[in-house]
Amino acid sequence: MWRRSALLAAIVLTVSASSAAAAEDVIATAARETDPAASTTQIAWEVVTRRGQNVYAKPFDGARFRVNAQGMNGATGGIDGTTLVYQEYIHEPDPVSDLHFIDLESGVVSDAPAAVNTDDWEHSPGLSGDKLLFGRERVRNGDQLIVLFDLVTERSITLASFAPGNRFLRVGQVNGNFVTWARDTWRGDQLRSCDVFVHDIAADKTSRVPNRNGQCQYAPSVDPSGTVYFGRSGFGCGAHAAIMRFPVGGNVQRVERLSDGTDFANSFAVDNGDGTTTIYFDPARCDQSGDIPSQDIQRVVV
Repeated sequence: MWRRSALLAAIVLTVSASSAAAAEDVIATAARETDPAASTTQIAWEVVTRRGQNVYAKPFDGARFRVNAQGMNGATGGIDGTTLVYQEYIHEPDPVSDLHFIDLESGVVSDAPAAVNTDDWEHSPGLSGDKLLFGRERVRNGDQLIVLFDLVTERSITLASFAPGNRFLRVGQVNGNFVTWARDTWRGDQLRSCDVFVHDIAADKTSRVPNRNGQCQYAPSVDPSGTVYFGRSGFGCGAHAAIMRFPVGGNVQRVERLSDGTDFANSFAVDNGDGTTTIYFDPARCDQSGDIPSQDIQRVVV
């Protein structure tokens, strides 16, 4: 069940909704398409089915192809240039999850370093230059970690961690000097709090995005300037969801309000190199159970 437990990412646009271009479809079929990642030339996404999920990718002017191997599930990660990092996993007979890279032009696949692909459950990867971001769940005790790994030095730092219980960490995006993630807390099957965080790598400083009214803030993405885009709503799918932005040194601003009953699950920010940012996201109408039964990939230029 969706229950916002994947934690929603952001549509996001600009300082004011009136200056934002209208959202347009990028991938829109009868399938459930979610979790986009992109560059200025490539896009990748997940297709969720009853039998599992697969990662697909394509150049914007080309045909799609499947990324994960036959017999394995795939989950999208992040794209830097023409390189996609993604998760490949199985649950049975023994759970296995590793991260891989693929050059989207040549099709060449390579494994993440052994220090990344451990016996633990690695997931939700992101990539920016030599920085690899991912989540890790410890097999021995269930601890949740958000890890930033340097692909050159092979050194890692843990940005956030939780022991198993009623709190969950959700990996966001790494983009240049900035990293985002979200945290949610549950009481039984009720979501009680959810917040967004941004980390300045150079300054080694983590900040909580202001949440004055204690609403649900979720699914952050970030651009190279450190502006965080995220969702804010009540504690339920499509409960007055709005798109927010938080620039470095600035205030939280509402960008656009979604129609009631509409929500989104993931987003990804791409710097276009011309002063604009494109946000890819996967909006859909919620059903009566609080799930998002079908999704498409859209984009908005900020």
